[in-house]
Parts: sequence; C-alpha cells; structure tokens
Amino acid sequence: FMNGLRGNSHLEELWLLRIADRQETRTLAAALHENKGLVDLSVSFLELDDSDRTELLDAISLHPSLRFLDLEMEYSDIDPQTRREFTEAVADMLSVNERVKVMIFNDKTFDKDIWDAFVEPRLECNFYWERFPSILEIEEASTRAAVLAEALA
Repeated sequence: FMNGLRGNSHLEELWLLRIADRQETRTLAAALHENKGLVDLSVSFLELDDSDRTELLDAISLHPSLRFLDLEMEYSDIDPQTRREFTEAVADMLSVNERVKVMIFNDKTFDKDIWDAFVEPRLECNFYWERFPSILEIEEASTRAAVLAEALA
C-alpha cells in the first residue's frame, strides 16, 4: 500500500489508523518523500521514537502539496518531556514547510504551551502567506515579517 503513495499525484486524502511499528513509520516517511499530491494526512501512532519522528517530519517538511495534518499518539501515557520534544520538532518542521495551514492539536500528543507559542503562529503565517504574494518577494526576513505584521494589522 505504501508503495502506491510513491509518485502518486491523485490521492489527496489519507487517514492511517494505528501505525504500530518502526517499519511502517519508515515506509510511510519514504513514500511521502516521493508523493506529489497528498493534501490531507491523518496518522495515529502506537509508538514513535525519536529517529522515526525525525524521519517522518523530514518527509513532511519537504512535501509539496500537504495542507492539513493530524498526527496523534494513541496511548495516553506519553511523558511531558516527550510531548515537549515532539511539539518542538513539529514547530521546526513548520519553519521549513510553509504549505501546511491546518494541524490538529491533541493534548495527549503535544505540549499546549509550546504549541501556542511556536506551532500556532507558524500555522497562521502559512495560512496568510498566499494572501499576500508580494510580501513573499521581500528577501530580508525581518523586513518581510514587519511588513506582514503591518498588513495583518
């Protein structure tokens, strides 16, 4: 099934429930690297270690068409440090992928404070970038941010 995602530009929505092991996660990440048309991805994991998480988020950060993302850890005993690290990794991924506009917050998976401080603002920027295409032409990041803030005000 995952090999069917490779190079596929027709499948736009995919919901995967209970990705149960590292092999499935790695196969999904590899397939996402080659996928061209997926817009909506929802995945629930039974386990996701640091290397799998990094590999998956790297694939998502480079995905050319993904707009909606829902990542969830199914078990509820994730320690707070792991939730913080996962939330920080998602924020870092969104600093590369400016196409994802909507992500679902799950309190069993993410840290709320880090989400509000780093993930939510990046999602909002991604949402508004397309509405202000001339701002994207400003090369200096600080100037671009100031002009965007003024435009939004």
